[in-house]
Amino acid sequence: ERGQPGERYILSGDNLTIKQLFDMIADEMGSPHPHIYLPNPVVHTIGKLGDLLESFGKKGPLNSETAHTSTMYHWFDNS
Repeated sequence: ERGQPGERYILSGDNLTIKQLFDMIADEMGSPHPHIYLPNPVVHTIGKLGDLLESFGKKGPLNSETAHTSTMYHWFDNS
């Protein structure tokens, strides 16, 4: 209600894994839950391939930064 333009804010509630978040989104949309699990090393390899594509001016599904972020846990305290 009193945010400032251009600032970032963390709106938090329960701590969730990415899988739990995607499952909740799928439930709300009436869609099937994601069913493909990629181990972290595979995600990081895809990120490296995305970096390579970006070096040629192409856009990949992930880059190293998004791969790293997607395999981390982000727990926030809203106090």
